[in-house]
Amino acid sequence: MIKQLGLALVACTSLAAYADVGDSYFGVDLMKADYQEDGMSESVSPKLIQVKFGSEFASGVGAEFRIGTGINEGEGGPMKVVTPFGTATATAKVNIDLLAGAYLRGDLPFTDQFHVYGLAGITSIKTTADVNVLSPIPGTNSASSTGTEFSYGAGLAFKPADDVSLTAEYMMLVDNGDVQISSFNIGFAKNF
Repeated sequence: MIKQLGLALVACTSLAAYADVGDSYFGVDLMKADYQEDGMSESVSPKLIQVKFGSEFASGVGAEFRIGTGINEGEGGPMKVVTPFGTATATAKVNIDLLAGAYLRGDLPFTDQFHVYGLAGITSIKTTADVNVLSPIPGTNSASSTGTEFSYGAGLAFKPADDVSLTAEYMMLVDNGDVQISSFNIGFAKNF
């Protein structure tokens, strides 16, 4: 996982090193994630903050790197949870401890102020889940998991000034069959 992320970062950094086409930027996003796991009857919504750095290496094409962490656990329940012993009623808390990603970004300007963009790359993510079983046999369980997955998304950027962008985007961070994590992000970026 770390090796894959490292290789992607090196590849994108190498491409960005030859950039003389466009701007580089640094920004911050607030994220509302949607965490759904097989066996849970409802999703939970942890909140995150992430920083991002990007650079354009060809007209409308660039690389973007992100790192983030949870700022608020997502809580849900009571809900039905499938266990090895059958169905139980439980509450759940999920936190995204760490999120790091490397993406290729394509921008399509509509006007000087409005752009749509798409992202595709990989995300490494670490989550912690605390499950409190209410019935039939009360108990608690805590588990952490780490994984690296292909990720993609799309967004809209508004530029109120030449060097500032406000963004709104949707990202599918993880979709591996057992766990699905998506997010809606709002943020800003400053060109330099």
